[in-house]
Amino acid sequence: MKTTRVIDADGHIRETDVLLDYVEPPYRRASLRELFPSDGWDRHLQGRLWIDVPDAAAWLRAMAQGGMERAVLFPTFGLFHSFIRDPDVAVAVSRAYNTYVAEHYRTPRVACSRWPCCRSKTSTKRSKN
Repeated sequence: MKTTRVIDADGHIRETDVLLDYVEPPYRRASLRELFPSDGWDRHLQGRLWIDVPDAAAWLRAMAQGGMERAVLFPTFGLFHSFIRDPDVAVAVSRAYNTYVAEHYRTPRVACSRWPCCRSKTSTKRSKN
């Protein structure tokens, strides 16, 4: 009998204020809510339907509980990245997010979406993404 492989194709990273440590100082804000514009919708459902998965180890535990072999993760606060109007801030946040995700979430069993980093008007660095 064949075994069914289960893949979570719409998991979400729960960005924490640790992400702010990765944002270049001129663009850093006091909280994620200041960094990412919002539409006001409560994606955490007041904490009722949210599993705390702040890093890859926590995702692997949640996957084991749910019988999942692999997961593809997307941002939560980062869904509002496209709402950032200042191109320099958008590039700084893209770099910060990609580094944060690479250091906290990526494993052979967990794939993460990444954001393209373009050269902004004042940026001198170019992303390797």
